[in-house]
Amino acid sequence: MLVSSIYNQEVLNFNPLPYPVPMLDWELRVMHYLRKQGHYVIYKPHPESRFKAESIMKKFNFGISLEKFDKSYHKMDLLIFGVANTSAFYEACKSNIPIFVVEIGFRKWSEHAIKFLRKRAGFMTCSNDKD
Repeated sequence: MLVSSIYNQEVLNFNPLPYPVPMLDWELRVMHYLRKQGHYVIYKPHPESRFKAESIMKKFNFGISLEKFDKSYHKMDLLIFGVANTSAFYEACKSNIPIFVVEIGFRKWSEHAIKFLRKRAGFMTCSNDKD
């Protein structure tokens, strides 16, 4: 399950969230890649997001989970987060389900935080490959 974030057009805080277009682009790229590898991918939108990506995901025939995260995540084999500062991430950390966090360039992680995070989740950074 790819767990989406609320997009920054909807919140104002001191911990910037991704802009909708690059975040959605990243989510679609990851989901397409995983499908090509033979996986069934489910998109979990943030319940408070006013930006509704569900119609886009339906266009590409991805699964969509509109259930509350705490009711649906236990059915998944893997949880992928592009943004880890969500209540869903903290809930997922309490489970035994593998978690993977991809830093897509919107957050500066301290070495201490990365060391702690890697005790529970896979972690990697990525960058724009111009493709």
